[in-house]
Amino acid sequence: MTHSLKKNYLYNVMYQVISIIVPFITTPYISRVLGADAIGEYSYTASIVTYFSIAATMGLAMYGQREIAYVRNDRGKRSILFFEVELYKLLTTTVCVILFLMFAFRYSSSSRRILYLVQTTTIISVFFDISWFYQGLEEFRITVFRNLLIKIIGAISIFVFVHTKDDLLLYVGLHCLIVFVSNAMLWLYLGRYISFPSVRDLRPFRFTWTMLEMFIPLIAIQVYTVLDKTMIGRITQSAYENGCYEQTTKMINMVMALVTSLGTVMLPRMAAVYAEHNDKRFEELATKAFHYVILLACPLCAGLIAVSANFVPIFYGPGYDRVIDLLRIYSFVLIIIPLSNIAGYAILMPMGQHNKGTIAVVTGAFVNFSLNLFLIAIWKSIGAAVATIVAESVVTLIHLYFVRKKVSLSSIGKYYIRNVLTAAVMGIFVYLIRIELVQVGMKPIVVLLIQILSGVIFYYVLIAHVVKDESLRQVLLSLLRRR
Repeated sequence: MTHSLKKNYLYNVMYQVISIIVPFITTPYISRVLGADAIGEYSYTASIVTYFSIAATMGLAMYGQREIAYVRNDRGKRSILFFEVELYKLLTTTVCVILFLMFAFRYSSSSRRILYLVQTTTIISVFFDISWFYQGLEEFRITVFRNLLIKIIGAISIFVFVHTKDDLLLYVGLHCLIVFVSNAMLWLYLGRYISFPSVRDLRPFRFTWTMLEMFIPLIAIQVYTVLDKTMIGRITQSAYENGCYEQTTKMINMVMALVTSLGTVMLPRMAAVYAEHNDKRFEELATKAFHYVILLACPLCAGLIAVSANFVPIFYGPGYDRVIDLLRIYSFVLIIIPLSNIAGYAILMPMGQHNKGTIAVVTGAFVNFSLNLFLIAIWKSIGAAVATIVAESVVTLIHLYFVRKKVSLSSIGKYYIRNVLTAAVMGIFVYLIRIELVQVGMKPIVVLLIQILSGVIFYYVLIAHVVKDESLRQVLLSLLRRR
């Protein structure tokens, strides 16, 4: 069961593009209909729900994907592994749902309780999410087309049913339902890949210790991806600050998905290559992965910073001025997190060295939490963004230190600096274009389109003809080939 790495990456990129296009259509509508305050209320409650969802996952998805990659050519072994993981997940999900309901009824206000109860479906959806199984088999096509259908239906539903600020509960319910149905649909294809094993062969608790080792970094990751929203809500008591921060992180995450999707695709292939003890091929794949994410992340970061002042009012509408400054700061994670993603997810994880990844993310979580306590009180949501940048930088540096013997960090560092500087030149160029076009009175939407188009062309010219980037040539040639 061998699949083209290029095809799988393209499938995953297709999914991420879909994940970006749909919010790009619905977010401007929702931001205007619900407003920053309502979105902030949803952001705060969703951050609490996420803790329980992560607890229900318990590191099982990462463990399952890696282990399936090891036994993907043995139907019997992968069938046993699938049922063991899902039985364990059934237990963790049930416990987390019970604990969450206790929290919702005892510790939440009456105004938020109904929002929490509706989002219980999100925790239940954890059990039905078996995308890890297909990713381990490198069957990304199934998850792509499933998500395409569900996201289109979800987008249509939002426009049909959500019309005023009073429809916040309906919006949250639709979102939760979409997630649930999307996960449940994956079970329709299982018969092609697994058989029912004997109950005597199942030992779902045999990997408890390994799973817990993977769960610790998941908790830590949430400290600087979700806890910041909780802390903004608790410290500032401002739904507006949370709403603007939510919109910023949502935008960055949509863009980030294009870059970090390579790590998801690389994990099963890197695990298989590592299992074959092919060190040369392992280093080659790792180096290429670093080059590709750097090539894509740098212009995205510089471009977002350059167009933010024009993009935010057009995209989100009035009342989101705070997002402009947040985007200018938070965009820097685009050139930080992808490096950590490749080092931790595509290199350390296949090598079974997730304990080193745990050190990195736990350290980052401590840095982020500590900085949040001070910076949010001073700068509110801006403080949370600065804390995230510092924490992610720490995590990335630690990850790179641990993979220094598997890849040439000096070579990657030179490539990184060169592309950052090239993207910075492009960003300055795009920013100056806005200044000139605004002075002549051109409409904002036209200015934005010209900025984007000229930025893409200018960066391509710089990379392809001035810098003469070899990785870009390989990507273009790869896309032209059948495999």
